[in-house]
Amino acid sequence: MQERHDEYMKRRMQQTTLGDIFDATLEEVKRSQDPIDPPHYNNHAIEPITYIMANGFDFCEGNIIKYVSRWKEKGGVSDLRKAHQYLEFLIKQEEEGTPL
Repeated sequence: MQERHDEYMKRRMQQTTLGDIFDATLEEVKRSQDPIDPPHYNNHAIEPITYIMANGFDFCEGNIIKYVSRWKEKGGVSDLRKAHQYLEFLIKQEEEGTPL
C-alpha cells in the first residue's frame, strides 16, 4: 500500500537534518528507478515474473499478466491497452491456428 501524502509529509518533517532529508530522497529516487526491482511490481503477494515463469506462460501470456498487474501503479490505461493488444494476438493465433 502506498503511503498517503500527509503521512509522507509528517514523516519527512520528523527527519532531523537537511542531510537526512537529502539521503532519504536520494534513496527513494534510486528505488523508484531500479530496472531490476521496480516498485510497481512489489505491491503483489507474488511478483509477476515469478508467477509467469513458474507457470510456463509464453511471451504474449506473460505480457498480459505483466501489464494487468502493474497498470494501476505505472502505465494506467496505456498498460491496459497493451494487455488488450497481446490478448488480440492470442485470439488471432487461436482462431487462425497459425503463429503470428
